[in-house]
Amino acid sequence: MSNEDPSELKAWRRIRRYAVPRQMIDECTLARYEGDWQATCAAGRVDVAFHPGDLRTRFGVRQAERLAADLRSFAPDLLRWHLPRAMGGYTTVLTDAQLVLWPAAVPIKRTTPLLVVRTPKSVLGTQRLVLDIVLNKELRNHAIHVAAHRWDVRAAAELRTVVGGSNDRLPRFAPDGTPLPVRQWGAGDDIAARTERVLAHLERGEDQAAWEAAGIALTMAFKAGKVPPWWHREPNLTLMGAPVDPTAIVAEVRSLAANRGESSWALTLDYLTRFRLEVEAATGAVTARFQPYEGRESPFDKLPRITSQFIRRLPDLDLIWQGRMTAGELHPLVRDALFPAAPPAGAEPAPEAIRVRCGTDWHFVGQDSGRLRIAEHDDAEVQRERVMRALGGPMGGCFAVDQAWTAPVGRLPKELHRQRQGLWMRMLHGGTRTAVELLDTGMPPQLCDGRGRTLLHMLGTYDHAVLLPRLLAAGLDVDLRDGELQTPLAVAVSEGWPPAAIIALVDAGANPHLTVANDMSVLDYLDRVLPSRQISKNADFMAAVEYVRKRA
Repeated sequence: MSNEDPSELKAWRRIRRYAVPRQMIDECTLARYEGDWQATCAAGRVDVAFHPGDLRTRFGVRQAERLAADLRSFAPDLLRWHLPRAMGGYTTVLTDAQLVLWPAAVPIKRTTPLLVVRTPKSVLGTQRLVLDIVLNKELRNHAIHVAAHRWDVRAAAELRTVVGGSNDRLPRFAPDGTPLPVRQWGAGDDIAARTERVLAHLERGEDQAAWEAAGIALTMAFKAGKVPPWWHREPNLTLMGAPVDPTAIVAEVRSLAANRGESSWALTLDYLTRFRLEVEAATGAVTARFQPYEGRESPFDKLPRITSQFIRRLPDLDLIWQGRMTAGELHPLVRDALFPAAPPAGAEPAPEAIRVRCGTDWHFVGQDSGRLRIAEHDDAEVQRERVMRALGGPMGGCFAVDQAWTAPVGRLPKELHRQRQGLWMRMLHGGTRTAVELLDTGMPPQLCDGRGRTLLHMLGTYDHAVLLPRLLAAGLDVDLRDGELQTPLAVAVSEGWPPAAIIALVDAGANPHLTVANDMSVLDYLDRVLPSRQISKNADFMAAVEYVRKRA
């Protein structure tokens, strides 16, 4: 749509391409079909933080059976598809969040045990999730409540209703799935047409009319004498300047209120615009009452919150409507809910080779699973040029591209830069297994990203016990510097890697005395900078730091 941020849609396109690998979806689906929820979690890169055999002892037979049914229906690949994301170019999940997997049609009391998922601490680290069980009364104050259609295969089909679709079609699409131009929106009186009229208001910048058309009664009243000086009687109904989807607000509030038995929710659009959302139990009518800021610890701040990323238009429909993605590329459960007639996408096409000037000729250079292929030069020529490079000889043409592929020097053509970025996204979301598979198929261990970082510099994201010995055996220097002159050990202590990975680097010979960025060594950083950082309060991390000092 014209009022959508193109850069945000571009980021969502990357997310949809890399964040939930097809191999993960296939393996999760097979494990669920076989009834093995633990294998499903393993395939979805989810660590289980409780012992399944203790459920009856901890929660009683009735709740244990309910939890077991939820676990059998848990789809970590579907959850990953719908997870809130850290945007700004990242494809990583929202960090340091507690996601409550809210079951459908289950009476919830304070002592009811609920499945929760914890997200990673940092966008720079592993994308593994942690599944646990927490009593309702023990949830974080700002826990994110995830409706069943985002994680439970039994409820996945409800997504069609959530986006305002009818039995015949989705809003903005014809019954056959063809995108409809804006001028054709809103014809008729089915659910999809009514949703299109809401979207048409948003398209014209009529946010308040869109909320009212979606069935939200806006109440902007202030107490007598309490009208703030900045108030111009035009409510800000956007989220960081982008329109929210009032249809999604209504669906989210009704779904969560029905399951939780609560009628009031908090919605914050910016630091000045906050709404108390209320649902009438008998009619399902939704009211949004403006809530002026009253300082900390106000009653509003104690309400359960609607997650901002769950009230945006579903990015999948924007991507498909704009032709940036096909329906076949959707997660199978999402595709079945939205475009059941669409066939699954075929295999990804082979990476595109590009033409580069090599002497007086034009040659084709491409990559396959991380291995650069120079078609017009045989292996002997490539090996000879690499030896010359190691001796300091000049590079040109195809061989300059080969050098830029694995080193932070030279200029990599734009298309190859994009493909290399894709390899790193595949490894980030596929984890150690994907990295090993790429190494096995010929990806050079010294492959670097745009900042000159290799797998050694990102070891904290992976299983160091598997990758570190392999990378060192391939000849990588444990003190290899990236494009910012940082060694893997310097990156490890500054980014707060798992203590075992830091200790493994030290045992492998990493030198903490080397001067790195900012003219400091690792030891200087530990003395001057680390004490002021929050991670210095982590006992396990500080034990690894002491190990670095002792071995220095």
